Amino acid sequence: MIELLQTLLTSLISFGTIYYNYDVNDKILRTLPPKWRAQDTSLSASKGLEKMSLKELVGILIFHKYILQGGEKKSKV
Repeated sequence: MIELLQTLLTSLISFGTIYYNYDVNDKILRTLPPKWRAQDTSLSASKGLEKMSLKELVGILIFHKYILQGGEKKSKV
């Protein structure tokens, strides 16, 4: 999905339409399911969506998904 979005943004830029980081990041966060609302709120408040790149946002969301799924199970040594 992110690759398709990146392709669309690149195409729009070639036609002269400009989308700012905040607009793109905000649209992505608004499409997330309700269980992600806490992550949406914390990202908006702490980092500022206007300063965050699309790649950085996707990395944070992938890590959050990993945590939601239980993360890496710690083994007892």
